[in-house]
This record gives sequence, C-alpha cells and structure tokens, in this order.
Amino acid sequence: MVFALIPYFEMPEFHLGPFTLRAWGVLVAAGFMLGFFIADKRTRRLGLDPEKTGALGMWIMVSSLIFARLGHCFFYKPLYYIENPLEILMVWHGGMSSFGGFLGAVIGAVSFTYKHKVSLKQYGDVIAFAFIPGWAVGRIGCFLVHDHPGRLSDFFLAVDFPNGPRHDMGLYESLFSFAVAALFFLLDGKKRKEGFYLALLPLLYGIGRFFLDFLRAADLADSDVRYSGLTPGQWGSIMLAICGLFLLLRSKNRDQQ
Repeated sequence: MVFALIPYFEMPEFHLGPFTLRAWGVLVAAGFMLGFFIADKRTRRLGLDPEKTGALGMWIMVSSLIFARLGHCFFYKPLYYIENPLEILMVWHGGMSSFGGFLGAVIGAVSFTYKHKVSLKQYGDVIAFAFIPGWAVGRIGCFLVHDHPGRLSDFFLAVDFPNGPRHDMGLYESLFSFAVAALFFLLDGKKRKEGFYLALLPLLYGIGRFFLDFLRAADLADSDVRYSGLTPGQWGSIMLAICGLFLLLRSKNRDQQ
C-alpha cells in the first residue's frame, strides 16, 4: 500500500490592506533577513567593515531577484514569455529560477567589489557562509506552497499530493541546505583561508542539486523542461560545481607555489 508520511496541505493567505502575504514570500524574506544577520555577525568577528558587507548584500539581493525572474522566463517557459512579454514584470504570478538568481548574485557581487574596490575573497566569503542557512529557510517557503513537486513515490518523506504521493523538492532542498549550513558551522571551528566558503558553496550545492533534480516530476503539465535529458537546474549545477572546484584547486595551487 502506498503511504505518505506528510499530508498535503495548503497554506492560507493573509491580507494587510492592499498587500497579500503568502508563505513563500514571508519565508524568502525571513531567509534574506537571517542571511544578513549572520553576515553582519561574521563580518564583525573577522574585523571587516559591516557597512561594506551590508551594501554588498543589498547589491546581491537586488541583482539575484532580477535575474531569478529572467532565468525563469527564458529558461523554463521562453515561448510563453516571448508571446506575453508583459508577464515578465508580473512577478506576483510566480516564477523564479534559483540558478538565474545565482547568476545575478555573481554579477551583483563582482560589480560591487569592482566599483568599490573591496576584496571579493574577503567579503564574498562572508556572504557565501551566510547564504546557505538563509537559503534553507527560503526553501521551506517552497515546501509550504508545494511549488516543486517531484516524482511519484512512497518514500517516507513523500507528500500526499492530490494526484498521488510525491517527493517534494522544496522540502528536500531545504533539508540538504540545512545540512550544508551545519557543515559550514562545524568547519568554522578552525580558521580558513579567505575564499574557502566562496569555493566550497558552489561545489557542494552544485553536486547536491544535480542529483536531487533527478527526483523532479516529469509527468505533470508544468514539469520542468528538459534539455538533452537534464533540467535547466542540472545544467546550472554542473557549471556551479565546476566553478567551485576550479576555485578550490586554484587556491590550493597558489599555496603550493
């Protein structure tokens, strides 16, 4: 008998005047706040400038949100948005790409550090360390609204969706991200080189997300598009992991010189 441990549920919406609060938006905002909090604490502990960290974080946040939307529009549903270009601006209809957001984060970080002449290794490392727990909280929002259904399954963490028990990718990615965050805090017990977490984050996340995406639904009308059998997220994961590995090897080679 197919059994799902986690029942399907729908989160209510709350209205405050003209504003509508949804679980996804609230948790994403909470994730950003947690990330800023951890980054500020870490900045002060390392003797860096909190104002520079805060400004860098704002550049990354704005740039990542813009590119997250563009990534969803042009990598997941390009034909729809080409035919309906005004829908690109209607973010309240949903649709954000994590890897579009990562691209935006890189663009925002490089632009800020170049313009303000600050060390990407120093301040980017702080942001990378703080990012993953904030990301884990934000992904709880994805789980609460069930917007990333996976394949049919009787796994004990499956959610009993109306069309049958399925993996819930928001839940899995949140759990994975919390595990990476815990690893980072354990590793932080020993002093690390500047740029260590900036390299380790894309490597670990890229590997983990690549394999998790094999569990994404392929039988639903709005299932993620596949390119040569892989989701856009998997192609992004490959590039992310390669970048992380390159940064780690480059740092190791420099130490040996």
